[in-house]
Amino acid sequence: MDSLPIFFKLHGRRVILVGDSDAARAKLRLLLKTPAAILWLVADENAVKAARQDFSGLPALTILGRPLQSADLAHAALVYGATGVEADDRQIATLARAANVPVNIVDRPDLCDFTTPAIVDRSPLVVAIGTGGAAPVFGRRLRAMIEQLLPQGIGTLVARAGAFRGRLADLLPGQSARRRFWDRLFDTTNPQSLVGLDDDSFTHHLEKLAQDARTADKQGTPMALCSLWGQAPAIRNC
Repeated sequence: MDSLPIFFKLHGRRVILVGDSDAARAKLRLLLKTPAAILWLVADENAVKAARQDFSGLPALTILGRPLQSADLAHAALVYGATGVEADDRQIATLARAANVPVNIVDRPDLCDFTTPAIVDRSPLVVAIGTGGAAPVFGRRLRAMIEQLLPQGIGTLVARAGAFRGRLADLLPGQSARRRFWDRLFDTTNPQSLVGLDDDSFTHHLEKLAQDARTADKQGTPMALCSLWGQAPAIRNC
């Protein structure tokens, strides 16, 4: 494993995006899903006008028509370069590295300190698939397969499970007992059935399972994960 997969917190952080290419706009749409403050640097004032028309009413986004400057990097967490001009992208990488700010130059793995994976977003559940820049098309195909496995409402289920953790600690004080509870829940319950419950029904269901867990057999054989979640057509034999 040449790279360490991590999730980078961006609350209260600044991310710089340089360029007005299609690739830059794709990165911008991704960054706008995060809580980061975004500085988007485009070529000139004409590009600024077009960019503001396309991305208006976004308080987290600042758009300026000029190149990246060293002063911009003082409090930056990450830099993305996507100008499509090799000399400009190299200069972006040079400035960012001089300021010790991690940089990603789109489609130039040799100029990247990090890569952005293919993402399945079921927030707060996020699945990231990386190929280290070697085969991004394969990463996107794998993402499509995983998207078929994960129902749209699965993020709500994950959020509800997180909210139930405090109540579960009251019902099952032991950490190992709580771990067995979560294993048993997701090994024996179809998540799609939980997604359809309202909040009160979901909480009542988990409370009953937690009470049952106190006396349940701890040696049960879990179901296969792929039979639980359903199967994408391309991975029937998982």
